[in-house]
Amino acid sequence: MEEVAQSVDISRATLYNHFASKEALVAHFIGVEFERGWPALESRLQELPDVESQLFRMFGEFASWAQKRRAYLPLALKHSLSAHSAGGETPKRSKLGLAFESILRQGQLRGEVSSEWPCDTLSRALEYQYLAATLQWLQSSVASPKEEFDQMLRLFLNGARTGRVSE
Repeated sequence: MEEVAQSVDISRATLYNHFASKEALVAHFIGVEFERGWPALESRLQELPDVESQLFRMFGEFASWAQKRRAYLPLALKHSLSAHSAGGETPKRSKLGLAFESILRQGQLRGEVSSEWPCDTLSRALEYQYLAATLQWLQSSVASPKEEFDQMLRLFLNGARTGRVSE
């Protein structure tokens, strides 16, 4: 935090007025990066023919992005997880979760994604699976999370069961 404060020529106390911790600062900048990069990524995804290819492209780009920020991701994840477990009101949907929801909703409208589940339920499930895959990768010595993300997406898209469960 001291280095950041010095680099922008403010006091450390002023920096802490805006960000309670270094984890909050890192999470903020990762969020800003996502917001800046999302319109271009969304445009590239819309050129693809279906949800499956869109999600694999999206997570392929996430893998490249995460690989470059591996040292900082645990800080952002710590902040996000502590915000979710703080209690009180339901946490606001993340921009990432809303992006997943948008892709999945279009897939439901085209009949590619089951409408058995509400779109927000599906997008939250995907977001949590992404978190789990990211944590799994961060605990490994593998350089890129691409294989972990691909495996997670195959499970999400294909499910773990072969037939319908009776109700």
